Amino acid sequence: NSIVDALVTTSLPFVVISSRSEDPRLSRVDVDNIAAARAIVAYLIAQGHQRIGVLSSEAEFGTFIAQRIQGWREAHEEAGLVPDERLIRLDLSSTGMLESHLDYLLQDLAKGECPTALFVTRDRHALEALMILAQRGIRVPEDLSVVGFDDLGPSSTANPPLTTVRQPIRRIGEVAAQLLLDRINGNVPAGSLRLLETEIMIRQSVGPPRSQ
Repeated sequence: NSIVDALVTTSLPFVVISSRSEDPRLSRVDVDNIAAARAIVAYLIAQGHQRIGVLSSEAEFGTFIAQRIQGWREAHEEAGLVPDERLIRLDLSSTGMLESHLDYLLQDLAKGECPTALFVTRDRHALEALMILAQRGIRVPEDLSVVGFDDLGPSSTANPPLTTVRQPIRRIGEVAAQLLLDRINGNVPAGSLRLLETEIMIRQSVGPPRSQ
């Protein structure tokens, strides 16, 4: 894109954190979004869930969001399940859109086609979803399990506390600073990538499927 082109043109060393681009000219520090999403969806599958919906933002459907959805697919495939692409709902540009997607996925919790769990690709949307579900009288996790990604501060105090993926924010900053120093000193080439591990924070928003 134009920003990347401008930065590369200057020949100044720079490092990008959690980029939405996989441009090989970028030196990047990020978490392994595919592995992290695969792990948390695998956790849902291990609890007995086989139909897991996805709520994601189309406006932010850059590299890291696409990777998280890919992790959702891979977790199903590794468990011998066929991921149902109809359960992916994009565009969370407003609370109204989030409500609309929830209505679509949960038209009738008694139907076998309904998801029994939701993977929300960002915590801020997962927290909104928890509030909307509570307003609708849908119990989490008794009626529906919900997981997020990011581990924002409010996630641990939500009602119920949200099971999510924790990113090592401090470590990301430290590695980015070191990578930038290495770029300045010419120790590493442009396009270097550092992927960091994440951690699943198991809380109270996940339970077995309602049918069990």
